[in-house]
Amino acid sequence: MKIFCGNIPFSKTTDELFQLFEQFGQVHSAEIARTRENNQSKGFAFIEFIDDEQARRAIEGLNGYAWEGRRLYVSEKRAAKAVG
Repeated sequence: MKIFCGNIPFSKTTDELFQLFEQFGQVHSAEIARTRENNQSKGFAFIEFIDDEQARRAIEGLNGYAWEGRRLYVSEKRAAKAVG
């Protein structure tokens, strides 16, 4: 299951994000979105768990979690809306 994490402190790395989420289970991938121009964090990321139940536990455990003074928003990734 893929989950979305928003309001990530801009100083955090993908490795730190991975470590935060892997306490809830086996993380397949974690990637912070970055700008093309200067590779700076956009403050959100997508994390993929191998097991859906572990992903749900991460959502419950980390949604609202204060990380360096910022409250994380964590939810199941939603499908993008079609334009047109």
